[in-house]
Amino acid sequence: MLDSPKGFVRTFDDFLGDTINTDMYVATISAGGTLAITAQQVNGTVQGTTDGTDEDAGLLCTGLIYKPSNGTLRLEVRAKISVITTARMFIGFSDATTEADLLPMSIAGTAWTTTASTAVGLCYSSAATSAYWTGMSVDTDVDLSSPPLADRIFTGCAPVADTYQTFVVELQDQGSGKSPICEMSITDDAGRIYSKRFQTNLTRDTLLCGAVGFQNEGAVAHTMTIDYIEVINSRV
Repeated sequence: MLDSPKGFVRTFDDFLGDTINTDMYVATISAGGTLAITAQQVNGTVQGTTDGTDEDAGLLCTGLIYKPSNGTLRLEVRAKISVITTARMFIGFSDATTEADLLPMSIAGTAWTTTASTAVGLCYSSAATSAYWTGMSVDTDVDLSSPPLADRIFTGCAPVADTYQTFVVELQDQGSGKSPICEMSITDDAGRIYSKRFQTNLTRDTLLCGAVGFQNEGAVAHTMTIDYIEVINSRV
């Protein structure tokens, strides 16, 4: 790109307004829950709260306007959740802006439920055999199998109740006929950085949205707070 110095399309949102901008986001929450910009919150946050119904979920998605094939596609999110012992979480990219009472993907034991047809991201579930953040992708309903699950687990890195962590999910295009490389990182409240790098199975020209969500793992209510979201995509 030689005609402009603006090589990236960049959106950063600190949620400083009174309401979620519905031109930029799709916010969904199960019946009985709330998902909105937090009233009178210093520096602005979005807060989602489920009621105490098993499997209820909340999901905040950007527009379905981003492509890995543009070059680099990067999502950064700072978020926390109130309870971790009965929760699921997802932070990444998906091919759909809504999932009815579900996340784009989740894990229980070592088995994945990939609701989205195509998605990639960081997942946490208190019901996982290894209850740590774990990377995963699915493409046209085919789950990633290589590298194996053990190589995508962020051993030692799990959410901490009501404590912010910062998440990065970045896709790097490898050119025609190849799936994007994914680089994921998590920074905890002590400044420790955990990272993984692996090749996804994604189709590179699939339209994706940034997605942040949480779900009850049992009949317990949860509150997820999102401090900010940033999406960067190479300009074409």
